[in-house]
Amino acid sequence: MDSQDRILERLEALERQVRTLHVQLEAMRRKATGGPADRDDEAGDKTLASEPPGLDAAPPTPDYRIRKNRKEGERAPRNVRLKAPSASAWMAWGAGIAFVLAAVYFIKIVYDFGWLTPERQIGLAIASGIALIGGGLLLSRSNKDYAAFLPAAGIIILYLSIYSAHLFYDMIGVGVVIFAIGATTIASIWLDRHFDNTAYAMFAVVGAYSFPLLIQPDTRRVIDLVIYFAAWSLLFSFISLQERKRIIYMLAMLLAIIGFDVAWRMSDADSWIPAMVYQFVQFIAFSATAVWYSAAHRDTMSRTDAVWHAVALFYFYVVEYITVKQHAPDVAPMAALASAAVVFAAYLIAGRLLSGERVSTAGAALVSLYCTSVTTHILFFELIPTSYLPWATLLMIPGAFLVYDRLRDRPEIMQPILIAALFMIVVGLNLLLADGRRSEDLFMPGAALFAYSAMLYFASRRVRLAGRRNGLAVPLLYAGHVTFMVATVRVFESGLTISIVWGVFAVVLLLIALRLRNRILGQSSLIVFAASGLKVLLYDLTGTPSLVRVLTLVVLGATLYAGGWMYQRIAPEGEEGSSDGISPRVDA
Repeated sequence: MDSQDRILERLEALERQVRTLHVQLEAMRRKATGGPADRDDEAGDKTLASEPPGLDAAPPTPDYRIRKNRKEGERAPRNVRLKAPSASAWMAWGAGIAFVLAAVYFIKIVYDFGWLTPERQIGLAIASGIALIGGGLLLSRSNKDYAAFLPAAGIIILYLSIYSAHLFYDMIGVGVVIFAIGATTIASIWLDRHFDNTAYAMFAVVGAYSFPLLIQPDTRRVIDLVIYFAAWSLLFSFISLQERKRIIYMLAMLLAIIGFDVAWRMSDADSWIPAMVYQFVQFIAFSATAVWYSAAHRDTMSRTDAVWHAVALFYFYVVEYITVKQHAPDVAPMAALASAAVVFAAYLIAGRLLSGERVSTAGAALVSLYCTSVTTHILFFELIPTSYLPWATLLMIPGAFLVYDRLRDRPEIMQPILIAALFMIVVGLNLLLADGRRSEDLFMPGAALFAYSAMLYFASRRVRLAGRRNGLAVPLLYAGHVTFMVATVRVFESGLTISIVWGVFAVVLLLIALRLRNRILGQSSLIVFAASGLKVLLYDLTGTPSLVRVLTLVVLGATLYAGGWMYQRIAPEGEEGSSDGISPRVDA
């Protein structure tokens, strides 16, 4: 520690002691005058008074810490947080854009009027880009942050000049372009470290991954694309870890997965095997980078980070699955499940490397969403035959409650699973409730409907026991009634039989309600009674023999009378039930 730092430290300690005395005097003044003491002042008084005064008690200020870290070679974490640009930043960016446009229009003017040869035009553009970079480096001695905008414009001009020389003037070959792009990208990465400005890294990522999309399709092979993308992906992942900027590898991940997919389809789409294998390897590499970054820097994913990762994950899944499905249908499901296994393994490894700390809520939700989507798609729409799909989705109801019991304290993991379960239950019911000609292709559709009705009753009971009250339990209960009645229509052909079953079913519901003292269940049975009565009056009595009509009306009257007698015991006249739908105790 030099003498200047000692002096600064002593001055800071004296300033802290003065603030302590000020707080104490202010508190004494308020007590003497009888005024209310400021809570913040009291808290500050207690905090400051609890520390013994002295030069060693004063902690270094942030500026001192920064100087000390720089001297000791330590680097503070640099997680990028987007801030609103200041007025001077907007002006600097505007100046940079103006310089770029000036270079572009200058090249166009000299080209239109034939003042200079193409070689000289490109040379002038490159020289102007280098000049902007050099000028920014010189100005950085006085104001590094503001001077950073000039080299940014220079990097853009260099990229434009290289691409123009190759695409429009055919002055340089692919090999020279790769070398020039590589040199410009390395320079941009160096400028990122020098100015500590993430814009340079973003320019480097965009400039590097744009090249394969711009060259002529007949000049590239899949193996060349693999080498090119692999080299830059590894480099940007390494830089992201070193610079502690997650945005670098996230942008590289998006452009690498999307850019490689577009590039190989434009060149040699028949070579799908090496392309898909490399995409899967790239998928694993970026997953490992995400885990390594979170563990090494103790910086878990934010919600925005998770969204960008989700875009890359699902884009990869869609293009990988569709491509493999077209060429090797039997391999596609296994490849999809393997991708879900990689993501789940990355989640487990991240949790282990974080030394007991939980993965962030956003990261856990991302893993749950991807694994649930993939497994649901493959299991129910690829591996299970359609004829057995309703029976398979039937198991989602107890599975959903099992997940809820295990993960109720982790809603970010639980919710995607429950949403997928609800979606598949609706799909299974839709298949069973569809037109009868379509349902004939299903395995025992009538029995499946009865099983669904039983499961809906089970779900209603579980929801009520879980304390959800009537918000979801009542709709599930009525859905069970409707499903049961539809099942009887599918199984029995005789209208009289269906009416008898409905009437008996309503009476059984009342008996159960009486046993459980459940007013809501008793009230729901009235819907079944009403449906049974309307069916008899509007359908069963039309075009039937007189004897059948008599029997039908007798059955209807008996069930209605028995039901009304039992319902009186559940809901005595003038007595209101409790809010949760459970009536007072009734002596059976």
